[in-house]
Amino acid sequence: MIKPRCIAIFLAAIFLISCTHSYEVQQAGGGLPKIQLANDESIFVSLPEDGRYGNKVYRGSGRMVNQAVVRALFPNSRNVHSGKHLTDQEGNLEEARKAGASYLVYGEILHWEDRLTILSMQRDEISVRLLLLDVPTGKILDSSLITGKSLWFTIGHGEDLLRLPMEQYASQFFPKDFSGEKDKEIEKEGPHPLLSHWVDLLAQQLSTSIQIHKISRVAVLPFSHVSKGMNKPLGHYLTDRLTNALYRTDSAKVVERFRLEMVTGELALTRTGRFNENSAKHIGSLLGVDAVIIGTYTELGTKTFEVNARIVSVETGEILGVGSVQIPRNVLSWPLA
Repeated sequence: MIKPRCIAIFLAAIFLISCTHSYEVQQAGGGLPKIQLANDESIFVSLPEDGRYGNKVYRGSGRMVNQAVVRALFPNSRNVHSGKHLTDQEGNLEEARKAGASYLVYGEILHWEDRLTILSMQRDEISVRLLLLDVPTGKILDSSLITGKSLWFTIGHGEDLLRLPMEQYASQFFPKDFSGEKDKEIEKEGPHPLLSHWVDLLAQQLSTSIQIHKISRVAVLPFSHVSKGMNKPLGHYLTDRLTNALYRTDSAKVVERFRLEMVTGELALTRTGRFNENSAKHIGSLLGVDAVIIGTYTELGTKTFEVNARIVSVETGEILGVGSVQIPRNVLSWPLA
Protein backbone atom coordinates (compact mmCIF):
# COMPACT_ATOMS: atom_id res chain seq x y z
CA MET A 1 0.00 0.00 0.00
CA ILE A 2 1.32 3.41 -0.97
CA LYS A 3 1.60 5.74 1.99
CA PRO A 4 -0.05 9.20 1.81
CA ARG A 5 3.34 10.80 2.49
CA CYS A 6 4.84 9.13 -0.61
CA ILE A 7 1.93 10.34 -2.72
CA ALA A 8 2.42 13.88 -1.39
CA ILE A 9 6.16 13.79 -2.22
CA PHE A 10 5.42 12.48 -5.71
CA LEU A 11 2.82 15.18 -6.38
CA ALA A 12 5.17 17.86 -5.05
CA ALA A 13 7.89 16.65 -7.42
CA ILE A 14 5.49 16.81 -10.38
CA PHE A 15 4.48 20.33 -9.33
CA LEU A 16 8.10 21.52 -9.14
CA ILE A 17 8.90 20.05 -12.54
CA SER A 18 5.89 21.80 -14.07
CA CYS A 19 6.89 25.11 -12.48
CA THR A 20 10.09 25.52 -14.47
CA HIS A 21 10.49 28.21 -17.12
CA SER A 22 12.28 26.87 -20.18
CA TYR A 23 14.52 28.98 -22.39
CA GLU A 24 16.72 28.36 -25.39
CA VAL A 25 19.10 30.47 -27.45
CA GLN A 26 20.06 28.85 -30.76
CA GLN A 27 22.56 30.15 -33.30
CA ALA A 28 22.00 29.38 -36.97
CA GLY A 29 24.47 26.70 -38.00
CA GLY A 30 25.08 25.70 -34.39
CA GLY A 31 27.90 26.60 -32.04
CA LEU A 32 28.84 29.92 -30.47
CA PRO A 33 28.90 33.06 -32.61
CA LYS A 34 32.27 33.61 -34.24
CA ILE A 35 32.19 37.37 -33.77
CA GLN A 36 33.35 39.14 -30.61
CA LEU A 37 32.36 42.78 -30.12
CA ALA A 38 34.65 45.38 -28.61
CA ASN A 39 33.31 46.93 -25.43
CA ASP A 40 33.12 50.41 -26.93
CA GLU A 41 31.25 49.35 -30.08
CA SER A 42 28.13 51.32 -30.98
CA ILE A 43 25.06 49.09 -31.30
CA PHE A 44 21.62 49.98 -32.69
CA VAL A 45 18.61 47.90 -31.56
CA SER A 46 15.55 47.83 -33.82
CA LEU A 47 11.92 48.20 -32.73
CA PRO A 48 10.15 44.99 -33.85
CA GLU A 49 6.55 44.78 -34.98
CA ASP A 50 4.17 43.65 -32.22
CA GLY A 51 3.76 39.90 -31.86
CA ARG A 52 0.52 38.06 -32.55
CA TYR A 53 -1.19 34.75 -32.01
CA GLY A 54 -3.94 33.99 -34.47
CA ASN A 55 -5.95 37.18 -34.89
CA LYS A 56 -4.83 38.66 -31.56
CA VAL A 57 -2.11 41.33 -31.62
CA TYR A 58 -0.21 41.83 -28.36
CA ARG A 59 0.18 45.59 -28.23
CA GLY A 60 3.53 46.77 -26.91
CA SER A 61 5.26 43.39 -27.26
CA GLY A 62 7.63 44.81 -29.89
CA ARG A 63 8.73 47.52 -27.47
CA MET A 64 9.17 44.87 -24.75
CA VAL A 65 11.57 42.94 -26.97
CA ASN A 66 13.44 46.14 -27.85
CA GLN A 67 13.75 47.07 -24.18
CA ALA A 68 14.89 43.55 -23.19
CA VAL A 69 17.68 43.57 -25.81
CA VAL A 70 18.84 47.06 -24.82
CA ARG A 71 18.87 46.09 -21.13
CA ALA A 72 20.84 42.91 -21.88
CA LEU A 73 23.45 44.72 -23.98
CA PHE A 74 23.95 47.62 -21.62
CA PRO A 75 26.18 45.97 -18.97
CA ASN A 76 28.63 45.21 -21.79
CA SER A 77 28.44 48.42 -23.82
CA ARG A 78 27.46 51.96 -22.87
CA ASN A 79 27.01 52.91 -26.51
CA VAL A 80 23.59 51.42 -27.27
CA HIS A 81 20.95 53.14 -29.43
CA SER A 82 17.27 52.21 -29.39
CA GLY A 83 15.04 52.33 -32.47
CA LYS A 84 11.90 54.40 -32.05
CA HIS A 85 10.14 53.70 -35.36
CA LEU A 86 8.76 50.61 -37.05
CA THR A 87 10.65 49.94 -40.27
CA ASP A 88 12.16 47.04 -42.22
CA GLN A 89 15.71 45.75 -42.13
CA GLU A 90 16.99 48.26 -44.68
CA GLY A 91 15.24 51.09 -42.88
CA ASN A 92 16.87 50.07 -39.60
CA LEU A 93 20.28 49.89 -41.25
CA GLU A 94 19.77 53.45 -42.47
CA GLU A 95 18.76 54.63 -38.98
CA ALA A 96 21.77 52.83 -37.51
CA ARG A 97 24.09 54.59 -39.96
CA LYS A 98 22.62 57.97 -39.01
CA ALA A 99 23.20 57.13 -35.34
CA GLY A 100 26.83 56.25 -36.10
CA ALA A 101 26.37 52.63 -35.00
CA SER A 102 28.70 49.85 -36.10
CA TYR A 103 26.24 47.01 -35.53
CA LEU A 104 22.50 46.48 -35.79
CA VAL A 105 20.46 43.99 -33.76
CA TYR A 106 17.36 43.43 -35.89
CA GLY A 107 14.52 41.66 -34.06
CA GLU A 108 11.45 39.84 -35.34
CA ILE A 109 8.74 38.31 -33.15
CA LEU A 110 7.81 34.95 -34.67
CA HIS A 111 5.39 33.80 -31.98
CA TRP A 112 3.82 35.46 -28.93
CA GLU A 113 1.24 33.84 -26.65
CA ASP A 114 0.39 35.70 -23.46
CA ARG A 115 -2.19 33.89 -21.35
CA LEU A 116 -3.47 33.90 -17.79
CA THR A 117 -1.76 30.56 -17.34
CA ILE A 118 -2.95 29.79 -13.83
CA LEU A 119 -6.57 29.82 -15.04
CA SER A 120 -6.25 28.53 -18.61
CA MET A 121 -3.54 25.94 -17.80
CA GLN A 122 -1.88 26.95 -21.06
CA ARG A 123 1.66 28.26 -21.00
CA ASP A 124 2.93 31.60 -22.27
CA GLU A 125 5.18 31.02 -25.27
CA ILE A 126 7.45 33.36 -27.19
CA SER A 127 9.81 33.00 -30.14
CA VAL A 128 12.05 35.85 -31.30
CA ARG A 129 14.65 35.90 -34.08
CA LEU A 130 17.58 38.30 -33.67
CA LEU A 131 19.96 39.15 -36.50
CA LEU A 132 23.29 40.85 -35.84
CA LEU A 133 24.33 42.89 -38.86
CA ASP A 134 27.44 44.84 -39.76
CA VAL A 135 26.04 48.32 -40.43
CA PRO A 136 28.54 49.55 -43.07
CA THR A 137 28.13 46.45 -45.27
CA GLY A 138 24.69 45.15 -44.24
CA LYS A 139 26.21 41.68 -43.85
CA ILE A 140 24.50 39.28 -41.39
CA LEU A 141 27.08 38.22 -38.79
CA ASP A 142 24.85 36.13 -36.54
CA SER A 143 21.31 34.75 -36.55
CA SER A 144 19.85 33.60 -33.24
CA LEU A 145 16.48 32.15 -32.28
CA ILE A 146 15.29 32.84 -28.75
CA THR A 147 12.41 30.76 -27.40
CA GLY A 148 10.74 30.66 -24.02
CA LYS A 149 7.91 28.81 -22.36
CA SER A 150 6.41 29.76 -19.00
CA LEU A 151 5.74 27.54 -16.04
CA TRP A 152 2.30 26.02 -15.65
CA PHE A 153 1.35 27.76 -12.43
CA THR A 154 1.99 31.45 -13.02
CA ILE A 155 0.25 34.76 -13.48
CA GLY A 156 3.17 36.33 -15.36
CA HIS A 157 3.29 37.56 -18.94
CA GLY A 158 5.21 36.92 -22.14
CA GLU A 159 7.76 39.64 -21.39
CA ASP A 160 8.75 37.75 -18.22
CA LEU A 161 10.36 35.14 -20.48
CA LEU A 162 12.72 37.62 -22.13
CA ARG A 163 15.25 38.65 -19.49
CA LEU A 164 17.34 35.51 -18.97
CA PRO A 165 17.64 34.36 -22.60
CA MET A 166 18.39 37.92 -23.73
CA GLU A 167 21.19 38.16 -21.16
CA GLN A 168 22.56 34.84 -22.40
CA TYR A 169 22.33 36.06 -25.99
CA ALA A 170 24.15 39.35 -25.30
CA SER A 171 26.89 37.86 -23.12
CA GLN A 172 28.12 35.64 -25.96
CA PHE A 173 29.45 38.61 -27.91
CA PHE A 174 31.60 40.13 -25.16
CA PRO A 175 34.58 39.07 -23.02
CA LYS A 176 33.38 37.28 -19.91
CA ASP A 177 35.54 39.32 -17.51
CA PHE A 178 34.27 42.68 -18.74
CA SER A 179 31.07 43.25 -16.82
CA GLY A 180 32.59 43.97 -13.40
CA GLU A 181 35.06 46.51 -14.79
CA LYS A 182 32.29 48.23 -16.71
CA ASP A 183 30.16 48.54 -13.60
CA LYS A 184 33.06 50.35 -11.88
CA GLU A 185 33.42 52.74 -14.82
CA ILE A 186 29.69 53.48 -14.81
CA GLU A 187 29.73 54.11 -11.08
CA LYS A 188 32.48 56.72 -11.57
CA GLU A 189 30.99 58.37 -14.64
CA GLY A 190 27.44 58.81 -13.36
CA PRO A 191 24.10 58.45 -15.17
CA HIS A 192 24.29 57.12 -18.70
CA PRO A 193 22.44 59.02 -21.45
CA LEU A 194 20.49 55.82 -22.10
CA LEU A 195 18.59 56.46 -18.87
CA SER A 196 16.41 58.80 -20.89
CA HIS A 197 15.48 55.82 -23.10
CA TRP A 198 13.48 54.23 -20.30
CA VAL A 199 11.86 57.53 -19.35
CA ASP A 200 10.83 57.94 -22.99
CA LEU A 201 9.30 54.44 -22.89
CA LEU A 202 7.32 55.42 -19.82
CA ALA A 203 6.15 58.60 -21.54
CA GLN A 204 5.00 56.63 -24.58
CA GLN A 205 2.97 54.26 -22.40
CA LEU A 206 1.29 57.17 -20.61
CA SER A 207 0.80 59.13 -23.82
CA THR A 208 -1.39 56.36 -25.23
CA SER A 209 -3.79 56.61 -22.26
CA ILE A 210 -3.73 60.42 -22.41
CA GLN A 211 -4.88 60.32 -26.02
CA ILE A 212 -7.50 57.62 -25.42
CA HIS A 213 -9.11 59.65 -22.61
CA LYS A 214 -8.71 62.94 -24.51
CA ILE A 215 -6.79 64.62 -21.69
CA SER A 216 -5.83 68.14 -22.74
CA ARG A 217 -3.81 69.34 -19.71
CA VAL A 218 -1.69 67.23 -17.36
CA ALA A 219 0.78 67.78 -14.50
CA VAL A 220 3.58 65.43 -13.44
CA LEU A 221 3.77 65.33 -9.64
CA PRO A 222 7.15 64.73 -7.94
CA PHE A 223 8.19 61.07 -8.01
CA SER A 224 8.85 59.41 -4.66
CA HIS A 225 10.75 56.38 -3.47
CA VAL A 226 8.36 53.70 -2.18
CA SER A 227 9.94 53.63 1.28
CA LYS A 228 12.15 56.75 1.42
CA GLY A 229 9.65 59.37 0.28
CA MET A 230 10.36 62.47 -1.79
CA ASN A 231 13.21 64.95 -2.21
CA LYS A 232 15.61 62.32 -3.54
CA PRO A 233 17.85 63.10 -6.55
CA LEU A 234 16.43 60.26 -8.65
CA GLY A 235 12.87 61.40 -7.93
CA HIS A 236 13.69 64.93 -9.12
CA TYR A 237 15.42 63.56 -12.21
CA LEU A 238 12.50 61.29 -13.16
CA THR A 239 9.98 64.09 -12.65
CA ASP A 240 11.90 66.52 -14.88
CA ARG A 241 12.69 63.92 -17.53
CA LEU A 242 9.12 62.64 -17.75
CA THR A 243 7.76 66.19 -17.95
CA ASN A 244 10.02 66.91 -20.93
CA ALA A 245 9.34 63.52 -22.55
CA LEU A 246 5.56 63.98 -22.32
CA TYR A 247 5.88 67.45 -23.81
CA ARG A 248 7.73 65.96 -26.79
CA THR A 249 4.92 63.43 -27.40
CA ASP A 250 2.56 66.38 -28.02
CA SER A 251 -0.27 64.32 -26.48
CA ALA A 252 -1.31 67.06 -24.01
CA LYS A 253 -0.24 70.38 -22.57
CA VAL A 254 2.10 69.82 -19.63
CA VAL A 255 2.25 72.15 -16.60
CA GLU A 256 5.64 73.74 -15.91
CA ARG A 257 7.39 72.52 -12.79
CA PHE A 258 7.69 75.97 -11.17
CA ARG A 259 3.87 76.31 -11.16
CA LEU A 260 3.58 72.87 -9.63
CA GLU A 261 6.14 73.72 -6.93
CA MET A 262 4.23 76.89 -6.04
CA VAL A 263 1.07 74.90 -5.36
CA THR A 264 2.71 71.96 -3.57
CA GLY A 265 4.84 74.36 -1.54
CA GLU A 266 1.79 76.28 -0.33
CA LEU A 267 0.08 73.03 0.66
CA ALA A 268 3.29 71.63 2.22
CA LEU A 269 2.62 68.40 0.33
CA THR A 270 6.21 67.82 -0.70
CA ARG A 271 7.08 67.32 2.98
CA THR A 272 4.43 64.65 3.63
CA GLY A 273 6.36 62.00 1.73
CA ARG A 274 3.98 60.92 -1.05
CA PHE A 275 0.91 61.81 -3.08
CA ASN A 276 -2.31 59.83 -3.18
CA GLU A 277 -5.45 60.07 -5.32
CA ASN A 278 -7.11 62.59 -2.97
CA SER A 279 -4.16 64.99 -2.73
CA ALA A 280 -3.62 64.58 -6.48
CA LYS A 281 -7.21 65.62 -7.18
CA HIS A 282 -6.81 68.68 -4.97
CA ILE A 283 -3.57 69.79 -6.62
CA GLY A 284 -4.97 69.11 -10.07
CA SER A 285 -7.98 71.32 -9.45
CA LEU A 286 -5.74 74.15 -8.25
CA LEU A 287 -3.57 73.81 -11.35
CA GLY A 288 -6.55 73.66 -13.70
CA VAL A 289 -5.52 70.34 -15.29
CA ASP A 290 -7.61 67.36 -16.35
CA ALA A 291 -5.29 64.76 -14.84
CA VAL A 292 -2.12 64.38 -12.82
CA ILE A 293 0.60 61.75 -12.98
CA ILE A 294 1.76 60.13 -9.74
CA GLY A 295 5.02 58.18 -9.83
CA THR A 296 7.07 55.94 -7.55
CA TYR A 297 10.29 53.99 -7.87
CA THR A 298 11.91 51.17 -5.91
CA GLU A 299 14.79 48.71 -6.06
CA LEU A 300 14.20 45.17 -7.32
CA GLY A 301 17.13 43.31 -5.80
CA THR A 302 20.56 44.79 -6.44
CA LYS A 303 20.50 45.10 -10.24
CA THR A 304 17.22 46.78 -11.18
CA PHE A 305 15.02 49.78 -10.38
CA GLU A 306 11.31 49.68 -11.18
CA VAL A 307 9.53 52.94 -11.99
CA ASN A 308 5.73 53.03 -11.91
CA ALA A 309 3.38 55.85 -12.87
CA ARG A 310 -0.37 56.25 -13.00
CA ILE A 311 -2.64 58.90 -14.50
CA VAL A 312 -5.35 60.10 -12.10
CA SER A 313 -8.45 61.99 -13.19
CA VAL A 314 -8.84 65.27 -11.30
CA GLU A 315 -12.62 65.12 -11.63
CA THR A 316 -13.23 61.56 -10.40
CA GLY A 317 -9.97 60.32 -8.85
CA GLU A 318 -10.18 57.37 -11.24
CA ILE A 319 -6.96 55.84 -12.57
CA LEU A 320 -7.02 56.42 -16.34
CA GLY A 321 -3.76 54.77 -17.28
CA VAL A 322 -0.56 53.23 -15.94
CA GLY A 323 3.01 52.81 -17.07
CA SER A 324 5.98 50.83 -15.79
CA VAL A 325 9.63 50.33 -16.75
CA GLN A 326 12.53 48.45 -15.20
CA ILE A 327 15.88 50.23 -15.35
CA PRO A 328 19.26 48.48 -14.91
CA ARG A 329 20.88 49.64 -11.69
CA ASN A 330 24.19 50.36 -13.40
CA VAL A 331 22.54 52.96 -15.65
CA LEU A 332 22.34 55.17 -12.56
CA SER A 333 25.16 56.71 -10.57
CA TRP A 334 25.18 55.59 -6.95
CA PRO A 335 24.70 59.15 -5.58
CA LEU A 336 21.74 59.73 -7.93
CA ALA A 337 19.80 56.75 -6.51
